[in-house]
Amino acid sequence: LSAWWAIQEGGFWMGLLTLGLCAYWYVWITWARRELGAAYINPGLRWYVGRPKPLPGLVCRLDLSEGKRDLQVARLDAEGVFIFGLPTLKKPPAGLLGLELAYRGRQVSCQAEPVGYLPDRQGMGLRFCENSADTRKELGDFVERLKGEGHVL
Repeated sequence: LSAWWAIQEGGFWMGLLTLGLCAYWYVWITWARRELGAAYINPGLRWYVGRPKPLPGLVCRLDLSEGKRDLQVARLDAEGVFIFGLPTLKKPPAGLLGLELAYRGRQVSCQAEPVGYLPDRQGMGLRFCENSADTRKELGDFVERLKGEGHVL
């Protein structure tokens, strides 16, 4: 509206500046929504939900200092995973963690780093990193298989 008014009043450059600023903010907001909606950051909880809903049939094994733990997966995409059912931890583990995902006889092993931690056993976000090209391909195929069955958005 202000761009239209500026152009009508003879302020071509002011209208152009306004349109440029609108385009900038649109791109920035779109990028921020995509980044903050990543599976490893956003568990997809609503205010009325106490715990995340697990993806059915998906098993996640995480290497912690006390050994491997079977956990549940709330969200998964090609960039990371949000898991819950963790033992009570005083602080999230640091560094790379070994992660195994299994679904209907298919298994993928990869490395992930913790990027977010919700206390009181609510969960932890893990971003896949430092994986080989073959492992990234396997992860992509694994996620596509789950998408095909309607488990991953």
